[in-house]
Amino acid sequence: NNLKEGVFNNTRLQNYYNDFINKGSNSITDASKIGAIIEDLDIADLQKVYSESENKEVKILYQNLMKGSRNHIRSFTAQLERYGENYKPQYISDDYYNKILKYNRETAPIKDPDYNF
Repeated sequence: NNLKEGVFNNTRLQNYYNDFINKGSNSITDASKIGAIIEDLDIADLQKVYSESENKEVKILYQNLMKGSRNHIRSFTAQLERYGENYKPQYISDDYYNKILKYNRETAPIKDPDYNF
């Protein structure tokens, strides 16, 4: 087993990891900002692959993963607000981010591949 924690064969992932560890290790607010950035990036990536998929089951999977990331970004945003900080989305639109924050935590499983949050 050649797997090592924090070591990636994918250069993009390695760069993200290094940057996120470096920036997120300074304080709870920095860690919360990195958490929000990761969820922001996850949502953007999932939106892209969702739009490229035609498989109903795969689209349902992506919908549920996006739901989880929306819930996580809500939590990181709330944590930042407790410390008087804000988060500015970097990968998803401001409108979509504000829509996420407008709604409470999503709990029900998504079963519709065309679910429109």
